[in-house]
Amino acid sequence: MTKKSEKLLEKHDALINEPIHTTAVYTYDDAVVLTKSSYDTICRAVLSGHLKASGNGTYRVILGEWLLEWVKVGCLTGRNKSDVHINGQEPQAA
Repeated sequence: MTKKSEKLLEKHDALINEPIHTTAVYTYDDAVVLTKSSYDTICRAVLSGHLKASGNGTYRVILGEWLLEWVKVGCLTGRNKSDVHINGQEPQAA
């Protein structure tokens, strides 16, 4: 785990036991804490299209619904060739 991820976990201790709400809007930092993934994993999943994110420029957010969907399919990042999207097809780049 990177130092940034460790710092985020310390900073957001209160979120660790919180459920992911479908209508909530989460930052990448929140997604790291809620899924216990690294910041790089979240970024990789978004870049590969496995995890949806919305926003403009450098400020991007993830809806709770999208985060739950990503967790349900196994937190795919596109790092392995065996990673396929929910419908069995490779996702389009975000």
